[in-house]
Amino acid sequence: MDFSCSSQIEPCEFEKLVQFSPHGLQMIDMQGTILYANEACHRIYGYLPGKLIGMKVQDLPVAEENRRESVARLERLFRKQILPEPYGEELCKKDGKSIWGKINWDYRRNSDGIIVGFFAAITDITEQKRLDESSRKIRKRYQVLFDGIPQPVLICDRTSNVLLMNDCGASNLGLSPKECTGKKLREILPTISESALRKIAHVIDTGESVETIESVMILGQEKTYISTIRPSHEIDEQKNSFDYRS
Repeated sequence: MDFSCSSQIEPCEFEKLVQFSPHGLQMIDMQGTILYANEACHRIYGYLPGKLIGMKVQDLPVAEENRRESVARLERLFRKQILPEPYGEELCKKDGKSIWGKINWDYRRNSDGIIVGFFAAITDITEQKRLDESSRKIRKRYQVLFDGIPQPVLICDRTSNVLLMNDCGASNLGLSPKECTGKKLREILPTISESALRKIAHVIDTGESVETIESVMILGQEKTYISTIRPSHEIDEQKNSFDYRS
């Protein structure tokens, strides 16, 4: 596929496009010297525009173990010429503040196809990492609470994906909580009725709790549960999840 551009586009317009990018764009030679860095790249690292040019990536402020890994990575890429894949890395701003970056990269080659450096696009994912860690802690906390409840309890999202299940509920199914997480409700309760699924949809749409009496086949035995289905604001403030207590 030919990705060449129209001859009507001026080089200066490419420069503007690159500068408008929210991602930090770098061009690096084989010694790790930064040959080009756009405004977003300077902003991510906390430098004034133009100050990164000429610096070596290994001289950027970073924990010493990360510095050694960065140098070793450049050497490894040049030696093995592995297929480019994105990776995450803890970075450091000029003021010493730690941030997390997702790095997409590719090789720079000359007209003979010889590797002469690297291109890199850096995305600041610090906030995403913070939210992921916060979510992980919340889930861990609720898992501990759930496991102390002597009745089966599970939490699902609006598409019936199981987010959490306590020990009691999972053991009734002959599973562990981990084995239930991420599965569809229909996968772990294949005999759940359409009526129960409609009540779940009602809870999601209206935010009203409902009770249901449900007979399901579990491990070859028919069991009857009186259950309460209610919105779960603890996991999802947008009312996109519910908990199912029997």
